Order: sequence, then C-alpha cells, then structure tokens
Amino acid sequence: MRCNSFGLDLKDGPLMVVLIFASRQSRTEDRTMEKAGLAFVERIDRLAQRQGMASSYKLLTYAFPGQDVISGYGQESKEHVEALSKKYDPQGFFRKVANGAFKLFGQGRKVGQQSDLAGCGLLDASYH
Repeated sequence: MRCNSFGLDLKDGPLMVVLIFASRQSRTEDRTMEKAGLAFVERIDRLAQRQGMASSYKLLTYAFPGQDVISGYGQESKEHVEALSKKYDPQGFFRKVANGAFKLFGQGRKVGQQSDLAGCGLLDASYH
C-alpha cells in the first residue's frame, strides 16, 4: 500500500485542484448549475486524458456528487477502506445515516438528486 490512503505518490507528479464556484439567483437553479459544473470538469478530465496528464484522484471537498472519489484513491486503498468499514461497521450504520454524496460501495448522491438536508435550513445548496 502507498504511504497514504489517498493513493497519492510524489513520483506521479503534481496535481492541480480546481474549484468551480457559481452563484445563482434561486435555489431552483442548483441542479442546472451542478450539471453544468460537472460537464466542465468532465471536459477538463478528457483533455488531461488525451494529453497523458490525467489522474483519477478527486479531492473530496471539491468533487461533484456522482464522481467516484473513493475509487480515485486506487484499488488497493479502496479495498482497504471498504474492508475496514465492513469490519467496524458491518451493519452499515454510518453509511446509512451520514448525509453526503460520497459513500463507500457507490451509494452516494448523484448529480441532480436533492440532498437529504437541503431545504431544512442546514444547507443553502444541495452539495454536501
């Protein structure tokens, strides 16, 4: 296993983090903005892939719902964190009650889906 659970290694070279920030007039525009932002990131990913500069790593705090953040840590790291989850949370309690888009075993929120907390005053937008 690499020296960190993110699957990053200095020999793989530097990475660039991109944060897309968009403002909107109404919460009704959230899904449209989210889809447009994801389309932009996917276009960047395709360009990086064509130039041989792509990485599957996604920074969890800046990733869009539906992006496979956990797989970006590498197969070995993904299997390790999934095994820990099964060992220490065999019933999946924390996977079920934790709100958010990024879950082990691919159970997170997808782009365009409403967050469980959106509209209840805890979140302004449906991103987390």
